[in-house]
Amino acid sequence: MATLLRSRRFADRAAELTQQYITFQLRQYRFALPIEHLKRVRLVKGEATLDLSDPVIDQEDVRLIDIDRYIFAEIDTPALSTADLTNPHQDFCVILFNDPTGHTVGLAIDTQPKMQRIAQSQVLPLPADKTYLPFQSVCVSRIQLAEEKVIFLLDLEKLCKL
Repeated sequence: MATLLRSRRFADRAAELTQQYITFQLRQYRFALPIEHLKRVRLVKGEATLDLSDPVIDQEDVRLIDIDRYIFAEIDTPALSTADLTNPHQDFCVILFNDPTGHTVGLAIDTQPKMQRIAQSQVLPLPADKTYLPFQSVCVSRIQLAEEKVIFLLDLEKLCKL
């Protein structure tokens, strides 16, 4: 009997398609990329520096995306720069992705990323106003979760072409 009631309860809920994203913060903004492009996330501890020839990265040819130049070009506040990558007291993560051509690209971020399942109804187009102007060259849309800051969905293809 309990199983029948439970199945009725779940049957009443509309099944909405979701997709997995890796979400992370850069400066005071939150960003996301679809999980299907993710290769791995690597934590670089405070005493280490980023060495792209490290065996953890499998001797791949990795291109680091300059977030200051390609994401925050029109905003004044500094992000994690290549100078910060050699700072012996700062931990950071490197997210490694496959770009649309199959090459490996890296994105250095200063916080631990997390996986989130996002409903399609929560992925919205960017508004036409100038509020999101600095990100329009690399963002395809935005994700609005209840009572949370907007998450900008990065377009990996656009980001890698810059």
